[in-house]
Amino acid sequence: MAEMECSTFGGSVEMQAKHRGSIWRRWDVHLHSPGTIREDQFEGWEEYTAAIEADTEIAALGITDYLSVKNYAHARQLKEAGRFRNVALLFPNIEFRISPATKHGKGINLHLLVSPDDPEHLIHIEEALGQLSFDYKADRKFYCTEKSLTSLGQAFDERLTDKRTALAEGVNQFKVEFRQFKDWFRNQPWLKRNALVALDAGEQDGAAGLKHDSGFAALREELYSFADFILSPRPKDRMFWLGKSHGGRCIKEVGRTEGLPARM
Repeated sequence: MAEMECSTFGGSVEMQAKHRGSIWRRWDVHLHSPGTIREDQFEGWEEYTAAIEADTEIAALGITDYLSVKNYAHARQLKEAGRFRNVALLFPNIEFRISPATKHGKGINLHLLVSPDDPEHLIHIEEALGQLSFDYKADRKFYCTEKSLTSLGQAFDERLTDKRTALAEGVNQFKVEFRQFKDWFRNQPWLKRNALVALDAGEQDGAAGLKHDSGFAALREELYSFADFILSPRPKDRMFWLGKSHGGRCIKEVGRTEGLPARM
């Protein structure tokens, strides 16, 4: 992802830095869009696009959806057609919910932020997603593709005849175990080279939600160690991951003293 930043912003940043010093750029790495598979509350793409174009401070956007890059592909087409001129970089953010559940009964929120530098990155992403599977009722295997997720939704609830509703239900049910997800990711050479793993730090649907049972302590440490950076809006989480609170316990959480996850 570091390579993505350098190649995308190019020499213009370097030239500006010579005269201005450090340049702070605003990145929104987690932004859903119209047509998002779950909880779509957007008016439409034109209103959405216009709102982003009115923001003069944003430099990069992670177009996010659950188990899919379909909406990112649409946003990319809009940018290629001349929209989002104020945004230097669009990249896909794929959102997953994985097992085990937190104490609030929610899947743990994990994201893959993927570099768009490779012209064929969408092909590579969809090929990788097509190899992530979920077993249901022991005898059926479903994959992380729109068609298979729709089938999963209909297998779970046979009353769902509307494909959009069935897709949403399939996405809701597709929660693979963390160790399966980790093995899948590590066996995807292209994705591993071109993606960063982001982990939610919260108690509702983040790794902190496992702390109610000391039997999950080792798993929680594995999750933190697997992540490249942590997602949290809470100042106290930022201080924790900077090692400035709780006696620097974040080092114990990730099992290393270097390369701590970045904070967002």
